[in-house]
Amino acid sequence: MNGKLRNMTVLYLLRGDKILLLYRQGGKVINNVWTGSAGGHFEDFELNDAEACVLREMKEELGIRPDDIEAL
Repeated sequence: MNGKLRNMTVLYLLRGDKILLLYRQGGKVINNVWTGSAGGHFEDFELNDAEACVLREMKEELGIRPDDIEAL
């Protein structure tokens, strides 16, 4: 361990009593499993803006844009 912190974000998408699950393939940390979250590491320009990181990861991983969601 190098002693450096890695800032990450996680998001969960809910509709009623359902939650979106993702199947992770080819990941460095977690691989070939179902997981209940999308997300990832903060970019340098997002370090003080968690919402920006969530929105970017949501678009990258799920193809969802901010105007596609409610109640962020």
